[in-house]
Formats: sequence, C-alpha cells, structure tokens
Amino acid sequence: MGFFDRFFADRDDTPVIPPAEFHCAGPEYDAEEFSSGKELDDIEGLAVGLYYRDANGVASRRIVVCNTIDPSPPGYINGFCQLRNDDRTFRIDRIEALVDVETGEFIDGRAIGRFFAPYFDRADTELAARNMRLLQRRVGPSVRVLAFLALADGKWHPLEKRIAVEYAMDEASYMVPDAVFEEEEIERWVGNLRPTRAQAEKAAVEISKSPERFPDLADAMMDLIKADGVIDPTEAKAVRGLIDAIRADRASAADS
Repeated sequence: MGFFDRFFADRDDTPVIPPAEFHCAGPEYDAEEFSSGKELDDIEGLAVGLYYRDANGVASRRIVVCNTIDPSPPGYINGFCQLRNDDRTFRIDRIEALVDVETGEFIDGRAIGRFFAPYFDRADTELAARNMRLLQRRVGPSVRVLAFLALADGKWHPLEKRIAVEYAMDEASYMVPDAVFEEEEIERWVGNLRPTRAQAEKAAVEISKSPERFPDLADAMMDLIKADGVIDPTEAKAVRGLIDAIRADRASAADS
C-alpha cells in the first residue's frame, strides 16, 4: 500500500521494551500449540509479558505482541514472540502469570481471565468486558495507527498516551453511545498497545474504507507529533501525506 509506505518509509517494527524486572528466557525448542477454533483479531497489537508453561511442563518468559485470539476453550493467543523472533501460539490456561508491559504490574490467578475477557466473543462474558470488546472492535484500527505513530522510540510518553486515551474516550461516546466505560480500562488497553508495522498498515487500510470519523483522528495524529514540543518536519509531512491519501481514497470510493 503506497500511502502507508510514505507514512513511515523508514519505520520497521520497534521491539517492545520489557519492564525492568522481566527478562525473556526459555527452552531451546518450543512445544508447539495449535488453535483450531474461530480466531478474532480484536486483540491485535496488544503486548504482554508471559510467564508460560508449555505442554511439556517447561517454563519460559516471553514478550508477545498479539495477532489473534481463539476464544473457544481452553483459549489460545497467537502473536509475535520476541524470544523466538517469530510467531507462536500459546494456550491461555498454560499462562501462569502476565506482566503489564506499560506498568510492570504482575497479574496472576483469576486476573489473567479478566485481562483477556474483553477479547472473548462469548455470551457469558460480563457486560463491561463486552462493551470494551465493542469499543476495541470499532475504534481499535484508529488507536493502533495512533500507537504506531507514538511508539517510534518504543514507549508511550505521558502526553502521547493522554492524547490517545482521550481520543478513544471521545470516540467511545460516539461509536458506543449507550455503553459506560471506565477510563482506567481504556488506559490499560491503550498503554499496552505495541502494534507492528503490518498491524498498523492493516489498520490504516480499514480506516480508509470507513473514514466517517477521520477528521478527529487526523487532529489526534497532529497533536501526537507536537506532543513533545518539537515538530519533526519529516514526520509531519508523512502524517499529512497519510491524511491526504486517505481523503483521496475516500473521494475515489465516492466517485466509483
């Protein structure tokens, strides 16, 4: 996609910086896991630190940027594993603990299920989790583009994160008007996003197809590149190019 190439011509995937006390380690070879159910991409771009014990009982610690989740029991996540520098699949009931890559918070026990609940497309999921899933499904592509823009140096800066969270909150009031959201939950979701270039490119394509709310996203993108008080002219030009390209794509679609 040409316009995304112009958006960040020199941007490759930025490795996730793990929390200070978390160090990736694992066996020489992985026991393979395979999911066979319905895989959902609502979890796309979410980064987690896993304490994992595989089918052979071997423990490991990994940073994983999620691609999809299979909610059919026992549940699986597929994502890019920084330990292996490749995609891997993990069974959720074999995750012994999580580490929040943004805050370093240690999550274990029942809290693991609550962490993944917004990504489970099941009738018995609690209302708050279903609302978050709906928000992530409708606003996720835009927020992933913002995250990719903000994370050029591998981490969220406070003002950048605040801009993205406020954008998500504003979009929630428009896209999911009857739902109630806890700002803390949106902050956790946004703060843990570390989308890959491929995921951000896919998100940009989705936005170009449904650009009704694009002016607000464009404003948030420009706010992000000004967040540190210094406007990088190359970055600003790239963002404006992406904005112009999506608008042109919208006009072309309207004419066809």
